[in-house]
Amino acid sequence: MKRLFAAVFAIASVTITVILLSGCVTRQAQDWAVTSEGLLEYPKCTPVYQLTTLETADNYTLYKVTFTSRGTEISGLMRMPVTPDRKLVPGVVLLPGATVTKEGEQRLAKYLCGLGYASIAIDQRNLGVVDIQGDLQMFLNGEEPREHKMVHDALAAAAVLR
Repeated sequence: MKRLFAAVFAIASVTITVILLSGCVTRQAQDWAVTSEGLLEYPKCTPVYQLTTLETADNYTLYKVTFTSRGTEISGLMRMPVTPDRKLVPGVVLLPGATVTKEGEQRLAKYLCGLGYASIAIDQRNLGVVDIQGDLQMFLNGEEPREHKMVHDALAAAAVLR
């Protein structure tokens, strides 16, 4: 019986090794990294986005914006101050916390717009129950954790605002 088990184990080991070496099972290359200082790095992104005008006032225009980030459609509200000659203005990415939505950030967005700042507020992925252990396991397995994807979403929102 021990001999049979050893033979089956050896054949299975060789088969798995051949499959891995032949490229039948591949792992997607990571395009993100955590530096030795603990900083998360992503390559520069330029997301394709869609804008729909929701509201126009004397001093601002409010847009609904959607874009894809790490395979998920992200929805946001972008508020742009009206400026003479379409002058460039500074911008702020608003990331609602806890149970706040992009709509819940519009009071702050209006205030910032009055100061001359553009803003984009997004509905963040992973709202509700956060699975910290699941994210840790994904990270340890070389997979991209949801919390990292949330960082990418914010970076993509900043790119849209530019």
